[in-house]
Parts: sequence; C-alpha cells; structure tokens
Amino acid sequence: MAIVIKEFDGFRVEVNNEDNRGDIILSRPPLNVIQYSQRIQMAEAMKDLDKNENVRVIILRADGKNFSSGGNIEGFLKETPETLTTVSYTHLTLPTTPY
Repeated sequence: MAIVIKEFDGFRVEVNNEDNRGDIILSRPPLNVIQYSQRIQMAEAMKDLDKNENVRVIILRADGKNFSSGGNIEGFLKETPETLTTVSYTHLTLPTTPY
C-alpha cells in the first residue's frame, strides 16, 4: 500500500514499502504542466527517495489521462541563464549510489 509522504503544489510523493517503490506523481491535470519552482522541489524529492533504503525504484507518473505537456516556458524565461545553469547542476544531478 502506498503512503503519501509529502504533497507539493503540482505533485505529490508516495512510497510503497511492500513494492520497494517511490512515486513522484504530477497532479495538475489535465496537462500536468511543470512550473519552474517545481523543478527544485522535484529534484529534492528524488534525492530523498534515493536515500530511502526501502526504495529500489523511483517512478515518475501523473494523475489524469495525460502524462505532462512539459514545463511552463514563461517561468523559465524569467530566470537568468546563470540561475538556470546553477539549478540544473546543483539540483538535478543525483549522486551515483553503488548497488
């Protein structure tokens, strides 16, 4: 049975200990658009799931019949290239975990 670990604006994180699975579920139907601010939160959620010894796989999925139409371009255009590069490097790079 999946347990909701945390709810964010636009997505939630669930863990199913029986299946050793962590899910990040986009929850902004019908198109599940990803806001710029979500990128950092999603990256941190992935890092937290990666540290969870009960989680062997992380699934990214969505509510509704569509997965995602992608990112909200308007939010990305408001950021500087330096900020985008820093966020991508700092928050979207997962450490390599030896198995």
